[in-house]
Amino acid sequence: DLLEANKSYRWLLSPLVLLENVSKLKEAFYYIKTISKARLRARFGQAVVAAHKGSDGSLESVDIATIGRKFKIKKIRNVKCDVAAIGWGFTADTSLAGALGCKQSVAKDGGVVVVADQDQQSSIPGIFVAGEITGIGGSELSMAEGVIAGIAAAKFVGCKVEVLKAHRKRRAKKQRFANALIKSYPVKAGWICWLNGQTVVCRCEEVSVDNLKFAIDELGATDSRTAKLLTRCGMGLCQGRVCGRSVVDLVASGFRALRQGR
Repeated sequence: DLLEANKSYRWLLSPLVLLENVSKLKEAFYYIKTISKARLRARFGQAVVAAHKGSDGSLESVDIATIGRKFKIKKIRNVKCDVAAIGWGFTADTSLAGALGCKQSVAKDGGVVVVADQDQQSSIPGIFVAGEITGIGGSELSMAEGVIAGIAAAKFVGCKVEVLKAHRKRRAKKQRFANALIKSYPVKAGWICWLNGQTVVCRCEEVSVDNLKFAIDELGATDSRTAKLLTRCGMGLCQGRVCGRSVVDLVASGFRALRQGR
């Protein structure tokens, strides 16, 4: 089965954006054809909320939940399986831009992005940024930003070039699609209710939800950096590239949704 936590009709919220991005519609039909050919069943409003291992330590089954409007669980069924692939979108690595001192902000999807002006120039003159670090938007938006950044950078060092109106128009069109995608497939705060005390937050350092809650409730952690120092979450091999966003969201929420129950 192919599961999606949001409802399929959410794309109807942005019909004009779909019509102006024909290439994305073609891409969608390609995926639908591939899914149908593989005889996969697409189920919307459902998600994997837990994975269970067998006696040999390998995956044995998963809990699949029917999800409500605010990502609250309605009911759960257990399904036997050998493989589960889970995707919750992307989190861009802005560490290099941060090390250079570029200004960052929180995007519409809650992720951290590098601030850029109309020419893709960061808060530091001469440093131009493009792609997912300025906001998750897909390859076409990244390329549109890259063209503008490249031309603007060339102009900055003295080349006689100009960013054309057509370049900005293409970027704006791809940005509208990115915004519609975020609107259609949001990750709502209710996902925190899916967790239990034994849920592993940081796999590298084996930090569980209970460990993180203890750091917040008993040790007074109020930010992800303090939580990291107290629990070692994000200090393993991946250096927080996998768990970082989840830790930030959990600490920021203070596990309020989890305490309120399902």
